[in-house]
Amino acid sequence: MGVKEVKRQLGIQNEPMVIYCRRESVKPGSVHGPVIRDVCVVECNLSGKGKIVINGQEFSFGPRDCYVLLPGDTVVQTSDPKDPRSGVYCILDGLDLTRH
Repeated sequence: MGVKEVKRQLGIQNEPMVIYCRRESVKPGSVHGPVIRDVCVVECNLSGKGKIVINGQEFSFGPRDCYVLLPGDTVVQTSDPKDPRSGVYCILDGLDLTRH
């Protein structure tokens, strides 16, 4: 069941809502994406390194780096083959961060 279906069932229109938060450890050298989401994602890298490509622009990240992915962003994440990333992320919906 997708986020929009959950919101429809709960009768939520545009109220800010934390969908879920999770801690993850990624396998060395793994690649996730490309993916386009319809929610906001806040990610904080706790250890390890990697690269992320957001809408064609590449960024490297390491421990204690955080970033926000907006709805509609095209994202590809790659974990370092020797020092894989581990971190936490939260999925948020109902926020219109593009107006601020």
